[in-house]
Amino acid sequence: MLPGTGRGNIAGRPVALFTLQPHPHAITFGAAMRKPVLLVLCLLALPRAWAQELEGPGSLPIEINSTGQTTYENGLATARDNVAIHFGDTDIYSDFAQYDEAKRTIFLKGNVRIYRGISLYTGGEATYNLDSKAINATNMRSGTFPYLMSGRTVTSASDEEYTVKNGSFTTDDSEHPDFHLNAQSVRIYENDRVIFKNVTFYIGETPVFWWPYLYQSLDRAFSYSIAPAYLSSWGPSLLGQITFPIGEKITSTVKLDYRSRRGVALGFDSEIRYGKDDKSFARFSSYYLQDQNPDLNRTSLPRQGTPTSRFRLSLQNRTHLMEGLEAT
Repeated sequence: MLPGTGRGNIAGRPVALFTLQPHPHAITFGAAMRKPVLLVLCLLALPRAWAQELEGPGSLPIEINSTGQTTYENGLATARDNVAIHFGDTDIYSDFAQYDEAKRTIFLKGNVRIYRGISLYTGGEATYNLDSKAINATNMRSGTFPYLMSGRTVTSASDEEYTVKNGSFTTDDSEHPDFHLNAQSVRIYENDRVIFKNVTFYIGETPVFWWPYLYQSLDRAFSYSIAPAYLSSWGPSLLGQITFPIGEKITSTVKLDYRSRRGVALGFDSEIRYGKDDKSFARFSSYYLQDQNPDLNRTSLPRQGTPTSRFRLSLQNRTHLMEGLEAT
């Protein structure tokens, strides 16, 4: 809690205090009726400190603190400078906040941070609904370990579903992530799944793959690896891959390899599980190389006319018919 705040009671119920001076004393209606002179003196002594009952969902009190000017007029509570709002398991911080009692919404502006449970939302401007926990925001970032998301606009009708425009999604918690997905639109179902449309996969700032549609389960984490390698025919090399689900039963792997004597290679593998207990599967594998030195040969066998552009495709299927019997 910021300095200069406190709590009081009005008619025996908790209230939130918007204050600028330390530790003001709340005044009950009963005491005010018996001692009107004392009430006038207190109001004159504290002209900018006031108390107003603000209730959140159910009977949860809302506590709003700030170090700047605070006002309450026509059902709108306004606070400026280092605003801190607390209710239930939610903590909100911003430079400016305005609470609408009738709509039960809070408009936030400037260095917005919303902590709810284990999730964090940061942005420049947002509107938060106390009842539905819905967020409408611009230039917002969010994180629920191990996933990190950002977008130009974020809208939601509840705390379980979000729509992000021009969004980015990664599990690399760094200022400049090694890999990320950029999507024209992202729909997030909290603790369930994420659906991307018009998606580009980046390694660093380099686009390496595109999908019109992509599905990411939040129950299954990304896995990735970057491995150094060396062969005389390769030279110093770096082999990378990232694996992720694109459907309930479909898993895919994107490979990006760099060999200093050969060049860049790109691969895509996918596997789908089907049938009873998912015991049947189909696998697809592809790999493409733009070879800078196609005549390099580690064998004693002569090789001529090798093209610079080469690719490999494979398809495998295994169907489980019954216990101990499979078809391939």
